[in-house]
Amino acid sequence: MQVHGHVHNFETASILITIVIGGKLIESYSKMKTVDQLSNLASLKVTKANLIEETDVKNLTLSLPFKEIAVELLELKDFVMIQPGGAVPTDGSVVFGRGCCNEAMLTGEALPV
Repeated sequence: MQVHGHVHNFETASILITIVIGGKLIESYSKMKTVDQLSNLASLKVTKANLIEETDVKNLTLSLPFKEIAVELLELKDFVMIQPGGAVPTDGSVVFGRGCCNEAMLTGEALPV
């Protein structure tokens, strides 16, 4: 549009403002979805562990008594019993028994490993 020999580009300014506002809306939506997904992931955290009070690997059996404690109280060299269908509370090695585990929380894949 030309008024008195000057060119005015009002449509360019309005398009730029629309693009910037649209980008901010998309950014806000994706931040909101990320916060939701992170809170869902945090809810998968295991808070309890079944501690076996036996200290010798040779004496481990499935019939040993265990007590439920907070995961934060576990120490190095503790033995933990994981029931079928239960969640793994911490890193470790299998010293007795066998089974499969869902690694979805670590890998995002839900196939038993």
